Amino acid sequence: MPERLIAKHLFPQRIIEQQCIKGEKLLVKESERFRWFEYAGASIQSLMSLDSPNQIIMPVTQSFLLCLLINPKAVNILNLGLGGAALERCLTKLTKLSLTSIEASQAIISMAKSHFLLPTQSQVICASAEQFVAECDQQYDVVLSDLFIGEQSADCIFEASFYQQLDQITTDQGLVLINLFADSEEKLTALLLTIKKYFPYLALVEFEDFSNIIVIASNVEITLQQQLKANKALLTELDWQGIDELIDHITYIPMY
Repeated sequence: MPERLIAKHLFPQRIIEQQCIKGEKLLVKESERFRWFEYAGASIQSLMSLDSPNQIIMPVTQSFLLCLLINPKAVNILNLGLGGAALERCLTKLTKLSLTSIEASQAIISMAKSHFLLPTQSQVICASAEQFVAECDQQYDVVLSDLFIGEQSADCIFEASFYQQLDQITTDQGLVLINLFADSEEKLTALLLTIKKYFPYLALVEFEDFSNIIVIASNVEITLQQQLKANKALLTELDWQGIDELIDHITYIPMY
């Protein structure tokens, strides 16, 4: 559903939970059709349809599903940042997947259970992403990173050591997707050059209505758009609404 159509269904709204976490306000809100939360700012985070809770609505989050088209053989997925459990609800349909989610805040985990239908079978570990990645002794086919402090990307997103560690915990076909906000082109360029030291193949997904950017980083060549669309047939369990438009917005960064 386009953002302008979603927006008209966010009112009237009511607050169903509020609390303070480390000095920042967490609000869980809902309207007749949707439920979402706001944390350390007014931005809507992890929008859930009350009619179809397993459907991923927000394009930024939906773009993480591209990992299943880039690497259809992926089994072990690490999700850094639970949020409102959108990926956990959606991916329970795919029984072949093993999804591990890392969330630093126990309050966020409790919120996901109470208000966002976190599946009971979900494996969620309460730990900081940096700590978990640094101490991890297993490898994953895919790592998804959605790490924000309020409306800003977490500091680790801009640190070389973070990507060095991600490289160590991904397989030879390893794939990393990072949701980030860079407040200047210079900052984004510097970050891409840093990531490229550890993952030589890069692509970007940009959005018309959001300032976020999804960085796709891989140890092997990233599947081209035509093949990504063809790979949808391998995963008939998922609702791919809007995914073709996301594929069309992928920009592949040259190797050199």
